[in-house]
Amino acid sequence: MDNATLLPVYSAFGGIILGAVATFAPAYLLERLKKKDEIAAVTGAIATEIKVTLELLAKRRYVETIEKQLADLRSGKSTGATFQVMIPDDYSPIYKSHLDKVGLLPACIRNDVVTFYQLMEAAICDVRPGGLMAANRCGEQEFAELHHIATEAVRVGNEVVRIYNDPARKLA
Repeated sequence: MDNATLLPVYSAFGGIILGAVATFAPAYLLERLKKKDEIAAVTGAIATEIKVTLELLAKRRYVETIEKQLADLRSGKSTGATFQVMIPDDYSPIYKSHLDKVGLLPACIRNDVVTFYQLMEAAICDVRPGGLMAANRCGEQEFAELHHIATEAVRVGNEVVRIYNDPARKLA
């Protein structure tokens, strides 16, 4: 067979391939753009929730209150205390509503986001009404542990916010 005979066959295959590309490429690109927008939206929402949580912790001076109680326990001014904070059941609605998307977060913050919320949950369990520190008179060991958990949560949360706001990373 010569090239002239095969030309219609080549044209037909070329048309099929071109048609397939023209059909699927726009849908594929649109889906990728949607996924990228979704990742950016989820990342921004979670970073903002962490930022607001840190601002509330600072404004209400929870860590400073724990530090003062810990200092009083260490100096002997106090032999024990309770520590209770009223916290809504759903203190992290954005994170909880996007748990299924945590794996989509940028790798540079993914682990820290999970760590932040786990540390916050641990501290909240202790200070919420009925929790260990809210329901019982606690000593230096319990307050030192709570202080460690709270300061680590603040450190990790600040790191997430710092990375999110870093224009060189382009997470937003």
